[in-house]
Amino acid sequence: MKRNQGSSINIFLASRPTVGLGILPDRVEGKVLGTDKEYELLDSPDEYYKKLAVDLIEYRSSVNIFAFPYSYLDIATIGILSKFSGGCVKSYPHFLEIDPLQG
Repeated sequence: MKRNQGSSINIFLASRPTVGLGILPDRVEGKVLGTDKEYELLDSPDEYYKKLAVDLIEYRSSVNIFAFPYSYLDIATIGILSKFSGGCVKSYPHFLEIDPLQG
C-alpha cells in the first residue's frame, strides 16, 4: 500500500488475541478489582500496539474495533489502534447471535 493512500480496517473481536503477534495476557486479577490499583488496567503495558498505531498513521489508515466480549478483553491496549488512527471502538457485551432461520 502506498503511504499517500488511506484505508479503513474493521476488526471484530470476541476475545483478546492469544496467538501470533500482539498476544495479550490476562491482566485481570481478582485482587486488583475494586481496589486503588484498578486504574492500572486502563494503561497499556504493551508496546506492540503503540508501534502498530504509529505505522497505521504513516499509511493514513484508520481502525474500527467492534468488540463482542464474554470475558475480559483488553480494550485499553487494543483500543490504542483506534484512538490514534481516528477510528472508533464499539462494544457489545454478551452479544448473542440469533439465526433468523432457526427461530
